[in-house]
Amino acid sequence: MIMRVLAGAERLLEIVLIWAKI
Repeated sequence: MIMRVLAGAERLLEIVLIWAKI
């Protein structure tokens, strides 16, 4: 369960970084 949350947080962080570049 922890691994799943970690993966979701990593994906969310990546999306935020992409939005920050725009």
